[in-house]
Amino acid sequence: MRKHMLFGYMLVAFVLLGAVNVDAQKLGYVNPEEILAEMPAVKQANSRLEALGEQLQKQYTAEAQKFQAAYQSGLEKAQKGELSPLQQQELEAKLQKMQSDLVALERKIQQDLLKKENELLNPILEQVNSAIQQVAKEKGFTNVVNSQFLIVKDPSGDITAGVKKKLNIQ
Repeated sequence: MRKHMLFGYMLVAFVLLGAVNVDAQKLGYVNPEEILAEMPAVKQANSRLEALGEQLQKQYTAEAQKFQAAYQSGLEKAQKGELSPLQQQELEAKLQKMQSDLVALERKIQQDLLKKENELLNPILEQVNSAIQQVAKEKGFTNVVNSQFLIVKDPSGDITAGVKKKLNIQ
């Protein structure tokens, strides 16, 4: 009996402590997508990424055209009977290498774009995160979440405008 009462008192204490802790927390929210969409630095980074992507795509297209031309030429020679069995094997090996080089180039292009994206956007994201933390601290929020994840939003918890002001993008 004593164990049940002790357990009951402990349960009540935990519930009360939990309720006190929840009341002590102040929740704010922010729309980071809206902030990023209005930042000139993000627009510049996106322009640079797009230009790099176009440049790399041209490089890939040129290599793909070389492969296609070699394939077509080899196919025509093979159909005309101009290639010996040894030459056909050499051509197949050459085409397989060109194809694997194309796959490797495509992978490298994707990695280069991702690396450049991280290089350009990470400092911007750190700046936004710092501004969010500063505004949250100024307004007394202990927690800040992305506004897209909230179903019910108290307008007094929105710090998006304050973060924009801190970043000078209003």
